[in-house]
Amino acid sequence: MVVPKLSQVNVAVRNMDAMAGFYECLGLQLAAGHPDWAAHHRSARSDGAPDVELDSVAFTSSWNEGWHGGSGIVLGFEVPDRADVDRLYDELVAAGATAQQAPYDAFWGARFAVLADPEGNAIGLTSPSDPAYRGTPPPPPKAARRASDSLSRRDAFDDRWVGSRQEASSYQLRRVGRALEVGEVAGPGQVDVDALRQLGHEVVGDGSEPR
Repeated sequence: MVVPKLSQVNVAVRNMDAMAGFYECLGLQLAAGHPDWAAHHRSARSDGAPDVELDSVAFTSSWNEGWHGGSGIVLGFEVPDRADVDRLYDELVAAGATAQQAPYDAFWGARFAVLADPEGNAIGLTSPSDPAYRGTPPPPPKAARRASDSLSRRDAFDDRWVGSRQEASSYQLRRVGRALEVGEVAGPGQVDVDALRQLGHEVVGDGSEPR
């Protein structure tokens, strides 16, 4: 019988610098890697303990298509080989677990899948990384997509106006029936309406006219 081993904890974060500073105060040494990825991924390795990785919300959504779009934690369990990922994933889903990401060959060389425990916490299943399966990493998520993703996934999408600051401008969104109306209230620039639509929101207006 295969016994999965808790090998990694991924923390999805909205503010990478603040979160990295906090965990470094607790003794973690978080490596930033390539400068282009510093805002999206930092990792800490320690002998005899699970690895800890901080991933931006946008990057988390790229490797877990079922991610809810906010901050949170993914507990990663390692199994001996790639076939075990698929087998254990199928067994847990058949037993009632909620699927978030079906098994696939991840670019870092592991077979990987994500599902949720009975209370909705994300659980990753991974095989050891195999160089034969490594691929080209995706480009870092764009800053515009990251800001609009955070803006568009607020819990307060109802008949009230909701304000949010995006770079030097602040914008408002409001519910108009089943659509979102976008209005600029201060500062120059526009809301990334295309990104909002790609996230599944119906949008009224282009965010360019003051309210």
